[in-house]
Amino acid sequence: MRSGFINWKKAIEKFNEHVGGVDSAHNETRIQFEGFKNKRQSVEYSFSSGKHELEVAYRKRLTSILKVIRFLLLQGLPFRGHDESSTSSNRGNFLELLKWYSSDCPEVTVVVGMNAPGNNQMIAPKIQKQLVNACAVEITNAILADLGDRWFTLLLDEARDCSMKEQMAVVIRYVNKHGEVIERFMAVVHVATTTTACLKEAIVSLFAKYGLSVARLRGQGYECFKYLVVVTVAQTNQYVCDFMWIVGSIVNTSASSYKRADKLRQLEHDRKVKLLERGEISSGRGLNQETSLARPGDTRWGSHHSTLCCIEQMWPSVIEVLQNLIDDGDHSSKGLSRTLVERIERYEFMFILLLMKRILAITNHLSTVLQEKDQNIVNAMHLINNVNANCKS
Repeated sequence: MRSGFINWKKAIEKFNEHVGGVDSAHNETRIQFEGFKNKRQSVEYSFSSGKHELEVAYRKRLTSILKVIRFLLLQGLPFRGHDESSTSSNRGNFLELLKWYSSDCPEVTVVVGMNAPGNNQMIAPKIQKQLVNACAVEITNAILADLGDRWFTLLLDEARDCSMKEQMAVVIRYVNKHGEVIERFMAVVHVATTTTACLKEAIVSLFAKYGLSVARLRGQGYECFKYLVVVTVAQTNQYVCDFMWIVGSIVNTSASSYKRADKLRQLEHDRKVKLLERGEISSGRGLNQETSLARPGDTRWGSHHSTLCCIEQMWPSVIEVLQNLIDDGDHSSKGLSRTLVERIERYEFMFILLLMKRILAITNHLSTVLQEKDQNIVNAMHLINNVNANCKS
């Protein structure tokens, strides 16, 4: 064709000869070009189509896992299992519930477990925590939206968790647009100490985090403060401080393990059986029931009263457990048990035990009464005045 083409009468014939047969390179190139112009057959369309399918599967998987998480959060159940390996018969609430849910719903089965990509199964503990935190954020935002610019009351309580960290629980109370009194839990805040300055700093930080205005705060209830007053007063007396340390050591030593706790419980049971047989005590509802020692907490002074009552009631059994540890315990428990027996058999320990039991009985009754739902402020002030009068007398 280098010399050109002038025989246009045979153009169609020459063109067909140039194109060649069905399997010619020219026809193959033309078909590929037409396919490239067709968007439904293009490389871009193939990628976008696959991406869309992955997104649909991801949304189904995320929705299914969030349903499981919401159920566990609503019921207050733990997520993790003791053994989460593939060979375990019980992998924990989260994995077992997800397994049951997927087995009952075919549309969930195809997007979770082994049917999910290896790097996108969304069952790792870190992912679980992230989804739980996301649920917490959404719930908090819903509470704040319902609160709006209304007035509210702040309620605080404080206690130690199992790791002995001080935690402050924050609850707000307000009246919604329907005229209903609403109480909503907002957060648990870690505080270094239970001093008023530390609690105030934690509250200020919480208000800044959630955009709450102090100007709209119309009431404050500090459940932990009434206990802090007792703690502060008690700690100013060295004798009471030493006494409370001994009480805590008695509980830790005599009931720190299941073996010792069972031994203490059995000794007390046998002692009461003998007293019943001799007619020295009576049986019945609420009388001489099985008891055990529980460690008192600084922010639960009702627990101090309960512990002191149990120590007085179980005195012979407590002494016997400590004596057994002196005879048969390890080196560290022998020394501590011997020291405790020497201290608790002194007159001053018994005197402070009876004194603190009487004082705490007064504050414990007030604490119990003030927590009643039908209590009013006039009667509450009357009860507080009575407690003050009894303490002075």
